[in-house]
Amino acid sequence: MPAALGPAPHRRRSASALSTTSVAETDRAWGDVGSGCVVAATERCGRDDRLTPPGADTTAQRPWVGTVTGMCESSQTVGMNIEVFEASQADQPVVRRLLEFNAYDFSEFDGRDLGPHGEYGYRYLDHYWVEGESRRALLFLVDGRLAGCALIRKGSPHQVAEFFVLRKYRRHGVGTVAARKVLDLWPGEWVTHEVVGNDHAVTFWRQAIPVAFVETEDETGTTQRFTLPQEVSRNA
Repeated sequence: MPAALGPAPHRRRSASALSTTSVAETDRAWGDVGSGCVVAATERCGRDDRLTPPGADTTAQRPWVGTVTGMCESSQTVGMNIEVFEASQADQPVVRRLLEFNAYDFSEFDGRDLGPHGEYGYRYLDHYWVEGESRRALLFLVDGRLAGCALIRKGSPHQVAEFFVLRKYRRHGVGTVAARKVLDLWPGEWVTHEVVGNDHAVTFWRQAIPVAFVETEDETGTTQRFTLPQEVSRNA
């Protein structure tokens, strides 16, 4: 029988960055929009460039100013305990498996095929546990069970490389709660990006970002830029 994928409780509780939300303890739950949880990633296909490549044509960008939206009651999330924590080196196999599901979902947009061993793979995953690298891998739990993951590249701005929520937990507000918890960990400038055609992801991030943002479009897709102040981060 294969071993369980979930991280050991003692590892989870000793993670360096831990954020827990019990929706039952809050006044409201934040809804999300299902498959919008799959976002663009420059690292998945072996690229590690900036979201806007040097020399890219930005003349077609259309600025769009977004405001904080998406507050709604969700009876389905009441009582759920949603945790976001930094994955340890020992959790790397768990993150890798979750990214396989993510790549499968995303193949609808990038047309990627499986490798010869029946896996998509993730070229830069090892870098998320290299000392000195400004990369962080996070896992999501709902009532103690794995629900998704995120890969973040810290910097100026911080970038969401991957954000994935299992289908079981989509359309229940879990993705939005998890996204806001991820952003809450690192105040400052942020960028989120969705590839052309991934309209669900655009809708999701418009709703999940807890502050006003500026959105632009170009040939690579849709990008949101925003700044999360310290005081907003603490209360997002």
